Amino acid sequence: MRERRPQIILSIAQETEEEIVRVAKAWGETHEGRVLYGSDCYDIVEWRADHFAQVFHFAATRKVLLRLRQIFSGKPILFTFRTKAEGGEKEASTEAYFDLNKMVCESGLADFIDVEAFAKGDVAEKVIAVAHQQRVKVIASHHDFVRNTHKERNLQEVASHGGSGSGYPQRSPIGSRTGRRGSKTDGSCKEKRSVRCKTAL
Repeated sequence: MRERRPQIILSIAQETEEEIVRVAKAWGETHEGRVLYGSDCYDIVEWRADHFAQVFHFAATRKVLLRLRQIFSGKPILFTFRTKAEGGEKEASTEAYFDLNKMVCESGLADFIDVEAFAKGDVAEKVIAVAHQQRVKVIASHHDFVRNTHKERNLQEVASHGGSGSGYPQRSPIGSRTGRRGSKTDGSCKEKRSVRCKTAL
């Protein structure tokens, strides 16, 4: 993530463990002699866990993370639970949001977690503190579908100063909301919706 070039992120967003594993295996394969195939297409694997039906059943979530770690050995894993308020699939109380991200950090199965920079109360700071204790890197994000210049200025400060020590600020501007990426991948890079780019600052 310290490289200057943009990092390509493969985002997996299925509802069941079976579908997650199916898509992951399709993208995890590497075939010699073929350009931009399988694991040559991307740098980081993001699991959009807010699409997972059992995400708040921690044993099930941990099991999926372990499967992803096994399939994508050598690739960094980014865990993202996007709340409905910022364009995600599920509502989450501040307690549930904290507990979920804390469990992921302590599992040792994710290299990065995505933390919503403007989550209610001080939950973002608490999650970041746990992540740092567990040596998990943090991407501080904000998804602005109703333009808010005050939040824009605050996120610029996060980018300039590292905010709460998050490390990698990311902002999605108006109109950038995307659908369920990776839901119809066949294991080739022709499925454009399965990948997106983020630049580490």
